[in-house]
Amino acid sequence: MIYAIKLKKSVVIIVFAIILYLIFANINYIKTNRASSSFAAPLILIDAGHGGIDGGAVGTKTKVKESDLNLAYALTLKELFLSLNYKVKLIRETEYALKKDKYEDMLERKRIIENTNADIFISIHMNKFSLPSSRGAQVFYKQNDSLSQTFAENVRDLLVKNINNSRELVLGGDYLVLNSSNCPSILVECGFLSNPDDEMLLQNKEFREKLCYQIFCGTIKFLNQSK
Repeated sequence: MIYAIKLKKSVVIIVFAIILYLIFANINYIKTNRASSSFAAPLILIDAGHGGIDGGAVGTKTKVKESDLNLAYALTLKELFLSLNYKVKLIRETEYALKKDKYEDMLERKRIIENTNADIFISIHMNKFSLPSSRGAQVFYKQNDSLSQTFAENVRDLLVKNINNSRELVLGGDYLVLNSSNCPSILVECGFLSNPDDEMLLQNKEFREKLCYQIFCGTIKFLNQSK
């Protein structure tokens, strides 16, 4: 009887020890898994073009500044990527430029882009042209870079499918911000402030969210293809 009781106690101790081991092993697994997921999360670098005294293009009717719209679109994109726990960095997060002088501002953007180990770079702009009839979003990519071209085509496909008047032609762009990057990079001209219809649409929250969602989904599609 005493032997049986001792045996039962031993079994209980062993079972308890196994349970404790499994609990701590599971905790360590979760911690490790979280750390791995965090480490593996892509870093998206977003550039809201212009800012401060450099307002960029100006709306023909409402006089809305490109720099303000660029920031609104960049912030919307940021929230979309954060919803998937991606890491996001904005080059400009306020209405102000990085430097008071435009040349110095561009050099500072170049420095940030070169020193940020980003997986994806997206620059947001609004277009303007002498012909008021010109309209629609268009995507440019880092020239002579096949990955950037594929990235641009993924975004273009969704824009053309879901946003009226978007342009099918993607072009290599000789832009300082794109040339400064070390990762797949695109510049999106979201529409024309010189076109009265685009000008009004670009200031519409629902349109902004819809257009940014296409950029977001195109980026996710490209990243999944690149794995």
